[in-house]
Formats: sequence, structure tokens, C-alpha cells
Amino acid sequence: MNFRFREYCLPFLILIICAFGCAKQKNIVGSYNLVQSTAAVSKVDEFEQSILDADNEQIEEVITLFEDKKYTIINNVNGYSQGNWIYTERLKNIVLSPDFLDDEKKVATIDLIKQPYFITIQDDNSNQKSTYSQSPYKDSTVESHPFYSSNNQWRLKPKQAETDEQIKDRLAMYLKHLALVLKSSIINKSDVVSFKYSMGPVAIYSGGIGVIPFDNVKPSWVNIFFDETDARKAYFFYKTAIEESSISGGSTGEWVADDYRILLAIYGTLKKKG
Repeated sequence: MNFRFREYCLPFLILIICAFGCAKQKNIVGSYNLVQSTAAVSKVDEFEQSILDADNEQIEEVITLFEDKKYTIINNVNGYSQGNWIYTERLKNIVLSPDFLDDEKKVATIDLIKQPYFITIQDDNSNQKSTYSQSPYKDSTVESHPFYSSNNQWRLKPKQAETDEQIKDRLAMYLKHLALVLKSSIINKSDVVSFKYSMGPVAIYSGGIGVIPFDNVKPSWVNIFFDETDARKAYFFYKTAIEESSISGGSTGEWVADDYRILLAIYGTLKKKG
């Protein structure tokens, strides 16, 4: 009898345990926004701190965990990290292993009692910690999420001056990212669209896209380029793409959908010219 139980029931028990574990891990995915910190969230250098001081802002940060076990960390001074995450059931923690050697591995504890979940990252050296609250995402695929790593390569500052084509590619990636921010809002049926992690030369209006004067563009966007000269080139390419873009069809009456369509047209114009 015991032999038959092990033979017939044990595989089902294993399946149940695996299914429970997988479901729990699936519920972990989503964006975690900083809600409390007793320390600087990321390594903020002198330049980044000057941005915060000039705008009278506090640092904001979001950690996004995706179903394919990739993650990104983005803040409002263009701090950026990406890598792979893993959840350990025994320790009830999430290990964030970065792709880049300059970034530090992070270990986050997670409270799975009820949603929204909270994760806490503690710096053992300074005994300071940061807490983040979960916002589950509903995008159809991870590749369409605006915070997914492949949609944020424009944030990686080059080590040398870029060619015009490389600058256009970086700008195109940025415009695609902005379009995905709008698309995500459409999918999630959200009344509020936040661009706080994506500020640049693009002026977003209710049913229109414009250009922010270069002197008013956030320094964090200028800093994604090798230098200001390359940033000004990108700004010029953006202005030219707007002037040469044509939008087919009239307004839908939904400003997010209209702006999404306009951004795609500008993106298409820029790619054709490249």
C-alpha cells in the first residue's frame, strides 16, 4: 500500500508543489516603486545630485521584475541597471544579479502575505534600507513593457563620441520607449501617464507631440550621450523628424492613443532617414 502511494501519488504531490511555487513566483513579477528609504537609493554622483538640487526633487526609483527572470532598475536621474533575478523559497528573498560589473548584486526580502507585495533592500555595510511597493503589470508580452531591458538600451552612456547614425539609433530607441509608455497606459486602462523616468526633449500634449527648448531639457537626458555636442545633434534630428512626419487619419478623441500614433509616425520617419 505504501509502495503504491509513493508510486502513484508522489508525482502528483510534486506537481502540486511545483505549481504552487510557480504561481507564487509569477505573482512576484511587476514594478516595485520606492516608497521609503533611509539612504540614497542608488549611487548618485555629483552630477546627478546637482540635477535633483536644481529641480528641487527627491530621487525616485522603480525595480521591475519580469516573467523571463530579467529585471531593470531605473531612477529619475537616469540611473540604470539590468540583470537577472531569482526567488529563493527557503530564504524568502529575491537575488538581483546585474549584467554589468560596475553594478552591485542586491538581495531583497519580500513579504508575500498579501498583495501588493513589498520588497526591502538593506545595505549591510551602512544598515540602511529601502522599501518598494508592487504594481503588477498587464502588458501582453515582456518585450512590450517600457521598462524591459531591450527598450532601455538608450540609457547606456557611450564611452566615446557616436556617429550620426548611432545617435539616430539611440534617439529612435528613446522614442520607441516613450511610445511603449503610452501603449502600456492604454493596455492597463490608466487615466494617468507618468514620464518621470523618461524625461527628454519630447513635449507630450493632450492630442499632440511637440519639442521642449533645448535649454529646458532635463540634464539627465543630455547625459545619456557622450557629450553635449552629441545631445544637440540628437535634438536636431528629433526636431527634423517631427517636421517631416505625416500623420494619417484624424483624432480618435483619446489623447493617449493619438499621441501613441504620432510618436510611432515620428519614430518611423527617423528610422527611414537613418
